[in-house]
Amino acid sequence: MERPRPPDIYLTDESGASPQYNDQGMVRETNSKPPTKQLIADASKYTGRGCRDTVGDFRGVSTFDEIKPG
Repeated sequence: MERPRPPDIYLTDESGASPQYNDQGMVRETNSKPPTKQLIADASKYTGRGCRDTVGDFRGVSTFDEIKPG
């Protein structure tokens, strides 16, 4: 059985729940992609909590992801 690739960016809402995971594990669409339409439609509800590293763990959002002042 193929293990699905974790999302590149981990998102949570203000309660700390992630739309990308549930009690069954990672949420997948029928074509094996993340729930893209929902994430885009509800984007203002979520906060990026980390980026996936090469091992598959999530680390903090990188400084290169920040908007440069000015």
